[in-house]
Amino acid sequence: VSDIVQEGQAQHNCVGSYVDRVVKRYSLVFFIRKKDDPSKSLVTAEYRNGKITQLYYKNNQRVNDREIIEVASEFCRKLNTNREFAA
Repeated sequence: VSDIVQEGQAQHNCVGSYVDRVVKRYSLVFFIRKKDDPSKSLVTAEYRNGKITQLYYKNNQRVNDREIIEVASEFCRKLNTNREFAA
């Protein structure tokens, strides 16, 4: 819970209000970081119904970096192989 709230504060977005969605397993929120700076917030993502529903930089700026999109997509493909999240 605190990670999601802190992410929202760092990213200046509303992901902190998604705690109930995550707790109820309606969606999964994940963060993408740079390998050389894992403590710094870079991208916030929401996964729901087997796909990425949101993928944003700070201040709700859409991600357009192909590498980041591919990393998020690959993570989702792996989640989809886990039936617990794919439902």
